[in-house]
Amino acid sequence: MATSLTEKHILFVGASPEEIASPKSMRLPLTESQSFYDYIVAVDGGANWCRKYHVKLDAFIGDGDTLKKGTMRWIRRTASEIILCNPHKDDTDFSLALKTFLSRYSTTSCAVDCIGVLGGKLEHLLGVLGVLQRVCTQYPYFRFSLKGVSQTVRILSHPGNECVEIVKEYLANVGDDFSVVPLTRCLISESGCEWNLQRKMLLPLADRGISNRVKTKDARISVQKGVALAFFSHE
Repeated sequence: MATSLTEKHILFVGASPEEIASPKSMRLPLTESQSFYDYIVAVDGGANWCRKYHVKLDAFIGDGDTLKKGTMRWIRRTASEIILCNPHKDDTDFSLALKTFLSRYSTTSCAVDCIGVLGGKLEHLLGVLGVLQRVCTQYPYFRFSLKGVSQTVRILSHPGNECVEIVKEYLANVGDDFSVVPLTRCLISESGCEWNLQRKMLLPLADRGISNRVKTKDARISVQKGVALAFFSHE
């Protein structure tokens, strides 16, 4: 998918233990983020990382329960917008961040990257994926990616970001493995792969698309119905 010249780039920074265990992997996307992203949002403890690597925030949202000593003072000095939440809330900090800020760009083409959200407690990750499954169909102009230490996860949905051209989008090379897992009932096609699919209906969390392999430079995955996750490793 070509990047539009008018597309806005938004970064959400969380505090997953996966990145905490690998600070070098966290530092790279953060130190490069300032010049690339139009809008940077720290989700609660993600502000600790932004402070550590001197990344200026456009916004902070959270209840502050995972902030290190001194981070809130730093947030008040540097963030353009601060939204403090009651810790006794129904939504997660990540859900509130998406609801608050994505609605402002509802008619704008946006590439939304999330770092610091993979790994950690399984229930937290499932919650993140559930939130994205709901919002990606509400905001068809948004392209969502989760970037972790060892994987990039692209959210594919119809309507919305229906197709990924694997090699052209620098997600994998010929010979690399990848997986596709449906989050909802999905109609999926895959071409240029070791095992191709032609408008195959898959049920939620079906394992049919796990451990496939890129065979050609024009390999692609497309979703004609539903929401699916495409996993690409970069160890």
